[in-house]
Amino acid sequence: MNESILSDLVTKYCQCESYSDSGLVTVRVDSVTNSWNRDNCLRFRNLFMRPMYYQGRIGMEFSDQVIYRYLVCDGDTTRLLKGSDENFEAAFVLNDIESAALQVAGISLGVVPFILDLLLPGGVKVLKNSIHQIESFESLSDTSVEGFECRHIRGSTGSVELELWIDARLGHVVTLFEKKAEDASSRDFRVRQMELMAEASKDPAEELEKIPREKLSYLTEFHFESVVFNDSMTVDSIVDVESALSGKL
Repeated sequence: MNESILSDLVTKYCQCESYSDSGLVTVRVDSVTNSWNRDNCLRFRNLFMRPMYYQGRIGMEFSDQVIYRYLVCDGDTTRLLKGSDENFEAAFVLNDIESAALQVAGISLGVVPFILDLLLPGGVKVLKNSIHQIESFESLSDTSVEGFECRHIRGSTGSVELELWIDARLGHVVTLFEKKAEDASSRDFRVRQMELMAEASKDPAEELEKIPREKLSYLTEFHFESVVFNDSMTVDSIVDVESALSGKL
């Protein structure tokens, strides 16, 4: 039963001709001593058409504007684009789509590599928490999430714990929880990055004092509000990003 639930999920995503979604992802950060807590939240939208046309759109709300990031693949070239207030600002050419997915893992709070891992046959092979690499998992009691009757499973991929709620009728992910804790190497890397940012700030001493130096734990929550398989999208609707800037998440 467990194997069937996961196998059916992967098949659903890997065999679709096109896919679109929208939703919300939140990351909650906590330290062992509960001395530092923060919520990061953003809206996302993914569009995908085989063989390899993809647009991932991330919207980050600030006090005065919304900053957008786009990862776009037109079958040959993968680009990262930036926009705000419906204006196109900058573009960067990246490597292949799998490498690009990892490059934007941070700014997308993990949603881009997670979706591409489901959609690409064999997944994103260099992804540490690939759903294709779940080592052990168990079925929990079925439950209702946002009005959807869901299958509920829990598993792990090494140091990352995954918990999924899958629509029992339509077979897509409704909600995903991803839990992970820093090891010494990732902690050291994070601290050094935060130190560099603090040193470049207006008050380095104060900002350096705020940096949590113990290992942190992270809980990422993905909530898919809309999921559509095999709709009538066009290639232009995916790769014409300047037109997409006029839309809203």
